[in-house]
Amino acid sequence: MTTGWLAVVLTIIAALHAPAQEADKVEQYRGLLLRRPENAVLFGRLVDAWLAQGEMAGLKQHLEAKATAGGPPDWRLLAVFRGFAGDEAGAITALDEALKKSPEDPATRLARAKALGAVTRFEEALVDLAVAAKDPVVRLEAATLRGKFLARAGHPAQAVTAWQEVIAAHPTDDGLREDLIELEIGEGMLEEAVAAANDLTDKTADPYQKALRRMRVAEILAQAGKKNDAVAAYREVFAVAAESSWLEREVLARVNALFSREDDAAGLRGFYAQLRETYPRRVVVKKEAARSLLVSGEGDEAVAMFREVLKVLPGDRVARDEFIALLESGGRLKDAADEIAALLATADKDAALWEKLAGIRRTLRDQAGLKEAVDKAVALVPANEAGMVAAAAIYQRYGRPDDAQRTLRAAVKTHGLSGEAGEALAVLLANGIAPDEALGLWREMAKTADREGLLRIARSLTANGRAADAYGILATRMAGFAGDPLLLAALCQAAQFADQAGAAVPQALEMVRQAHTPGDLETALRQAITLVSRDKEPRQWLDELTAKAKPCTQELCLLAELHETFGDSIAADRVLKLAQLGGEPLLAAAQR
Repeated sequence: MTTGWLAVVLTIIAALHAPAQEADKVEQYRGLLLRRPENAVLFGRLVDAWLAQGEMAGLKQHLEAKATAGGPPDWRLLAVFRGFAGDEAGAITALDEALKKSPEDPATRLARAKALGAVTRFEEALVDLAVAAKDPVVRLEAATLRGKFLARAGHPAQAVTAWQEVIAAHPTDDGLREDLIELEIGEGMLEEAVAAANDLTDKTADPYQKALRRMRVAEILAQAGKKNDAVAAYREVFAVAAESSWLEREVLARVNALFSREDDAAGLRGFYAQLRETYPRRVVVKKEAARSLLVSGEGDEAVAMFREVLKVLPGDRVARDEFIALLESGGRLKDAADEIAALLATADKDAALWEKLAGIRRTLRDQAGLKEAVDKAVALVPANEAGMVAAAAIYQRYGRPDDAQRTLRAAVKTHGLSGEAGEALAVLLANGIAPDEALGLWREMAKTADREGLLRIARSLTANGRAADAYGILATRMAGFAGDPLLLAALCQAAQFADQAGAAVPQALEMVRQAHTPGDLETALRQAITLVSRDKEPRQWLDELTAKAKPCTQELCLLAELHETFGDSIAADRVLKLAQLGGEPLLAAAQR
C-alpha cells in the first residue's frame, strides 16, 4: 500500500513540475535563438517545447511581449515566428521595429531583404542588401542574393554583373561559380548560364573535371533549345572519354535522350554516322549506330552493323545478348531464335536461355520448338522442392497447367504440404481449377503453420478473394501467438476486406496497446479507426474506452482519435493532454 501511494505522489509531483521544466526549456531555446534568430532547428525545438505546455496562440503572445520589452534580436525572433505562421506582412513589420532600434545592423537588414523578397518587393529588398553587403560576415550571402533579386526584378544584365562581382571577389572558389550557374538556370537565364559554364570549363585544368563541366555546358545548351550546340559539346566530351568508360556510355545515353525527346531518328543516325567515321574502331559506336539504324527502319543495315561488333568480340556473351535484344526489338524473331539456338550450342545448361527461346518460339507459334525449349528449361532446375516449384512456374508461364499441377502434386507428396510446394499448389488450384480443394489445403496447412506460414496463407487467401476464410483461420490460431503484432495486423486487414470489422475491433485495440513508437502507433490507430468506423455501432468503442478506469497512453491516443472522428476536437485535445501524464508521454506528444 505504501509503495502504491508513493507512486501516486511521485506522479502528481512530476505532473506539477512538468510545466515548469518545459517553461525552462522554452527560455533556454529562446536565449539561444536571440543569438541566431533564423536558426530553423532551434526554432523548431522552441515551438515543440512550448506546445508541450500550451497553445500556439500563447507562444505568439509570449514572443510579442518579449519583443516589446526587448531589443532587435527579440523582434527578429518574432519575425521568424510570424513567417512560420504565414504572416509575411507581420514578419516585415517586426523587422521594421528591429531596424528602428539598430538601423545599420547587417544581419537584420539581410533578414528583412529575404522577407521583402518573399513578397516580391525586390526594389526595397535591394536597398537592404546594399547595406548588409558592407559587413564582411554576411557580404557573400547578401551579394549573391542581390543578383537573384535583380534577376527577379527584371534586370538580368545587372544580375549578371552582380554575380560577376561576387566571382571577382572569390576568384579561386569554383564551388561558388557552380552555385551561381545553378542560380542563373533557376532564374531562367540560360544564355548567361551557358556563358558562365563555358568560362568555368575553359579555366579548369584537370582533364576529368573539365570533361564533366563540358557535359554540364551541353546539358544547359539542350535545356536552352540549342540542340546542335549541345550535340557538339557532347562530341567534345566523347573525344576525351576513355573507351568502355562510364563517361563514354553516359555521353551517348544523353545524346540518345536528346534526339529521342524530339523524335529525331534521322538526326541520331547522322550523329552516329559521323562518330563512325571519326572512331571506326570503337565498339560502342558500332553498337549505338546499329540501334539508331534500327530506329530509322533500316533493319538489315542495323543487323549487319552489329555483326561487325560480334566479329570484333566473338566470345563476348554480353555483346551476343545485346544482339539478340536488338533482333527482338526490331521484330526479327526468327533471327533472334536462331541466334539463341547458336548460343545454346555452347551453353546448353543455361535454363534462362532456354526459357528465353521458349518465349520467342511461343510468339512465333512454333509449338514443337516451344515444347522442346520448355522441357529443356525444366530439366535444368534442381530436383529439390524449390526446383519443383520453379519447374511448375515455368510450365504455368508457357500454358501447361496440367504439367504444373502434376509437378506440384509430386512435390507435395515428396516434401509434404507445409512447405512452399503446398502453398504453390493451393494458389494454382484456387485460380479457377479447384478453388474448394485449394481452401481445404490452406486450412490443413494452417493447423500446424508457424507465424510466417500463417501470414503467407492469409495473404494468399485474401489475394484469391477468400478474406473471410483468412480471418477465420487467423482468429482460430491467434491464441497461440500471444498477440503477435504482424498477425494482428493481418487479421484486422482480413476482417476489413471480409466486412467483419466489428468482430476484429478487439484485436485492433490490442494492436494499438502494443505500439511503442510513434510510427507503429500511427499505423495501429489508422487500422483501428477504419474498423471502428465500419462497425454497426461505432460509438460503443468510444463509450468503452471512456469508461475504462486506468487506460494506457495508447488507449488514450485512440480515444482522442475517436473523439476527433466524431467531431469533438476539444475532447480529443483534453484526452491527449491527460495522455502526456501517462507512462509513454512521447507517444502522446507525437499524436498532439
